[in-house]
This record gives sequence, C-alpha cells and structure tokens, in this order.
Amino acid sequence: MQAKNVFALMVGIDKYQSPVPALEGCVNDMRAFADFVELRTRRKGIPLHLNILQNQDATRLKIVEQFERHLTQAKQGDMVVFYYSGHGSQEPAHKLFWPLEEDRKNETIVCYDSRQPDGMDLADKELATLIDLVTKKGASLTVVMDCCNSGSGTRAAMVEASPAGTRVRQTPDFDGLRPLDSYILPREMASSRGAFSFSGATSSERLAVPTPRHVALSATQPFQLAKETQLGGSPRGVFTYSLLEVLSGVTGQLSYEDVVRQVRSLVKQRTSDQSPQLYAAEAADLRLEFLGGSLAQNQNYFYLSHHNTRGWEVDAGAANGIPAVGTGQTRLAVYDPQAIEADLLDRKKAKGFVSIKGVEAARSSVREEGSLQLDKTKQYRSVVSELAGEKLRVHVRGDNTHGVNTATVALGEAGGPATYLQLVTDPRQATYHVLVKNNRYTLLKSTDADDQPLVRQLDGYSVEQARGVAKDLVHIAQWERTLKMSNPGSRLASNAIRVDLLEATGDAVISPGGLGYQMKVEANKPAPAFRVRISNRSGEKLYVSLLYLSSQFEVEPGLLAQGGLWLEPGAEAFALNGRAFRVGISPGHLQRGRTETTEVLKAIFATTELQPGSLKQEEIEAPRAETRSVGEEGTRSLIFDTVGTDSGGDDWNASNTVITVMAV
Repeated sequence: MQAKNVFALMVGIDKYQSPVPALEGCVNDMRAFADFVELRTRRKGIPLHLNILQNQDATRLKIVEQFERHLTQAKQGDMVVFYYSGHGSQEPAHKLFWPLEEDRKNETIVCYDSRQPDGMDLADKELATLIDLVTKKGASLTVVMDCCNSGSGTRAAMVEASPAGTRVRQTPDFDGLRPLDSYILPREMASSRGAFSFSGATSSERLAVPTPRHVALSATQPFQLAKETQLGGSPRGVFTYSLLEVLSGVTGQLSYEDVVRQVRSLVKQRTSDQSPQLYAAEAADLRLEFLGGSLAQNQNYFYLSHHNTRGWEVDAGAANGIPAVGTGQTRLAVYDPQAIEADLLDRKKAKGFVSIKGVEAARSSVREEGSLQLDKTKQYRSVVSELAGEKLRVHVRGDNTHGVNTATVALGEAGGPATYLQLVTDPRQATYHVLVKNNRYTLLKSTDADDQPLVRQLDGYSVEQARGVAKDLVHIAQWERTLKMSNPGSRLASNAIRVDLLEATGDAVISPGGLGYQMKVEANKPAPAFRVRISNRSGEKLYVSLLYLSSQFEVEPGLLAQGGLWLEPGAEAFALNGRAFRVGISPGHLQRGRTETTEVLKAIFATTELQPGSLKQEEIEAPRAETRSVGEEGTRSLIFDTVGTDSGGDDWNASNTVITVMAV
C-alpha cells in the first residue's frame, strides 16, 4: 500500500564545535539520501514534507523539536523517515537502565552542541521515546543511521586514518553520569506517551522498554566502526554510498531484507570489519518494500556476488542449510539481479548455474558452470536447483490410478520437487505418504496409523492439485532440514548456548523434567505462558539466532532483534525482547482430535555473523475439519506478538529445545 504522505527529517553533521573533531562526508551522505527520497516520492506522486538539519543547525534541541513538531504530524497511512549521519558515542547509563545494558552504557548520537559545557548527547533511550511518540498515530517509521556502533542506534567518532586512506568516525566517550531527570523521558511513566515504564510500583525496580513499530538500517554492528573514504569523487560514508548504489539500481520491488543483504556485500568489498544491520520491531516488516509498504516477494533466495580475493560466493553457508561439500553436489540456478518471484520458480529463465565448491558457516564459494559468464560488478539472485544430502522419502498410494500417476509425475519434476524429494515404492522406506483416496490428496506421516492428515487436503486429481501436494512436501522437506541442522564436528559444544524457559513473570526457571518441557492446556483456565532466555556458556563471543519451528511446519527466525545478536561469554538475552509466549492448541486441531503438538525452539550459534532470514517459512494451511467449510487462522501452539573458504576459521553449531503442548 502506497503511503499517503512522507514526513522526513535528515540530519548531517561535519562541522562540530570544539573539542569534537570535524568529519568530511556526513553532509554529502545526508544530501544524497535526501535527493533519493525526493526523487522516489516525486515519481510515485507522494507528497513529501522534508526538513533538513545541517551542521550548526543540528543542535540537540532542534533535533528533538523536529521529532515533536514535524514528524508527529504523520498519521495512519503515512510514512516517516529519519536519517542521521554524524558522530556517535557512549556514556554511562543511569542505574535504572543497567538491566537493559550489559556494559552499563547508553549508545548516543552526538549533536552539534552536545559536548559544550551545558550540552548532552542524545541517548538511545531518548531516541526510543521520540520514535514511540512519532508512531502513536499509526504512521510507519524507517530510521537510517550511518554511524559507528550504530547496530544499537548510534555512531562513534575519533578520526583516524587507515593505511588505505579510509577514515573512521569515532569520538571519545562522554564520561559524565547524567541524572534521570535530564533524559527526554515522559515525566509520568504510566502515561500513554511513555516509551519506558516501571515493571513494579517503585523506582528501584527495573524498567520495561516497549518496542514501537519501526524499521532501522544501520551502518555497523554495535561494536564496529563506520568508515568514510573518497567515493564517486567526494568524501562519503561507505554505508550510505553503498545503500544508494543498491537503491538506484532497483527496477522492481526490493524488501528491507534484500536491501541490507546487497548493501552488506558491497560494504564488505570496500572495507573491512563493517557489517550493516537491519532491525524491525515486527519481524514481518523485514519483507516490506523499502520505503514502500507493500509486501515484497516471499521466495527465499541467496545473493551471488564476487569478492575481490575469494571470488564468487553466495551469502549463505552451513548455518543456512547448505550441505557441506563431499556429500553430493549442490547447484544453484542464477538469475538477473531484478528477477521477480515468478522468474525464480522457472529454471528456463535462469542465466545458468553455479556449483558449491566450499562451505563455511555463513557463506559458500561457488564455481561457474559451462559457458556462464557473470559481471563481477553485479549481485545476482540464486536458487537451489540441486541439493546434496539425503532427500525426503515419499511414497504415493491409493485407489485411483490416474490420481497416483499425476502425483508421481508432479513429485518427480526435475529442478523443483526432485531437488528435495525421493520417491520410493516400498512404503516402509518412506517418511511421508501421499494418500490418493476419495478424490482427495492427503499428506500423512509414516508414523500415523490412523491416516491423520498433516496439512490441507487437496480435492481432485488435476495437475494443479498434484503440484500443490508437491509444493507442500518440498516445504516440509526444507523444514525437516532446518530441524536437523547441526554440526557434529564443531569445536563448539551443543550446549555452548543455553536456552532456558522462565515463568512469564519473575525470573524463576521452569524445569524440563524427565520427559522434557510439557505445557498442559486446560479448559476454563488461563493459558500457560513463559519467557525464553538464552545465555552464552562458552568462553568466547558468539553470534546467536533463535528460530521457532512450529508443528504446522513454520520457521520463524525473528525471535531475536535483527534476527540474531552477539553474546559475550556469560552474557544473556531474551527472545521477543522479554515478552512471553502463550501456549495453546487451535480449536481446529481439537475438532480433528489432535490434542498434542510438538514445538521446537532452535538455537543456531557461530563465531561469525549469521543471516537466518533465508530459513524463514510460513506455516502450511492446516487440514480441514469435516464440520467446517474453511480453515481457521492461527494454528501456532506457541503464540507471540510479531511486532570464506580462504580462512576456514568460522565455526557453528545448533541445539533444539522441544516443547510438548497437551490439551487435558
């Protein structure tokens, strides 16, 4: 859906007051991004309300006033854009914020007058308050931060030159402790404007921080430095320059997730130790069109790009389900950079193929096949066309020869279902069965003696319905691969990352018991609820992603902010920003006599940054109850609010936490 209006605030600061050192490329970045937004909105016929703060105009007071007076004009259906390019830093956090900050520091942006005797930085807690204020009327908000340490919403800034002439933007941390009343926070913590509220009645208790709906793109991980150098003939930030390079080449839909994946590849080619990040308060927003609002394509694919020293590689590795070499052949079909979803499903539209030659945790090196010649300056989309490793064994049985034959042909189509499925004639060898009976296709698990359907039944024996069966089985095969992902040869123990279930209120840990976690749902009683805590029990810093694999074959990678986070040894974090999971079994399941489900939380962790978004899968429609004419929504049993080959040094592993949900 196209925005009714766009309200934008662009801030760029090169010239700071002493003692803050000057920068060179921030105003250039801001002006270039403003030009892009102006061009994009004009082409789409969307009214743009743009305000710019540059250098001496970008004081702390003026930035705050622009949020409160300009951006809050946005209403439901409008879009808000906040862009910041300048210094960033850290400062000691008030003790009430310590539960939110492992290092007891706020991340901040440095305004023009922040380091004057009576000045202050703008802390991340304050920016969260302003974002919450702007989104109260229902407007969508996108934040773009080209700054050091900006993975947590800021930029750092002491200017120093690297041997290659690249500059970083980093200023010394502010070492003063600010009183609580100096923060831009609601004076009444329980007010509707409040971005912060106390979890108890007294100020001695911890603060609970809501997450206003917004999408944030940032130049770096929280611990990294953003670089600027000469690009396009002038000083520019590597992140903003790469971001605009990607956006300027777009001819179709490109989601936020697509944008960051492409930008990350360009940034890594231009500099080192800088990895752009993407955060969404609601995971579904990651797939929205960049500065658009409509849902971009849902087909999972990998980006294929050329690295200066490593050669051609895709942005996925063993932790994304790419099998290690030596267990068969994995090939990818290569498509144009702007290929749409329909193209990615048609092998005839592929430019050619590449094959995997080396697999690491988060990337894989490839070789071009045949006469395929790719442009090293472009990034291509690629889809798995042949997959190494064991396939899902399927048996087709039934009382209608035409129906059996139609399904058999559909399941064996090369370049599609045959990539993931293996047809077997002996039913004892099959993991899943296709039952052809009563003019209906029904999918069954081999362990179900009563022919209980797993997912939607499809009526009629047409080619279209048979391909629908094949699509569901491919979906299940991909889900099964994700469920089984592990790395037995890893030096990281499977319990290096510990997953604990805690009571919904308080910090009491729930014991799994001898039979594992069991959650009982009783009629006329409150639904069970719990929170999920992950902690790093290893002796090294690890990147962690947490997935929810539902019994209806959904894979949700958005349980942690940005899809994953770095944890220092001994550090911990909460899924869903500390919100609780509620437990239940859908009425439709109960009508069909299904009173027990098995749900899985899967932790994937590595010594390198992971991108779990490629593992995402929607749930498959549940089977129909015979007494109903339509399927029901919301079949999750755990319910929550969505808001290189050269080094060989990366390692990864995974673990599963199984939860059985029972209706009693």
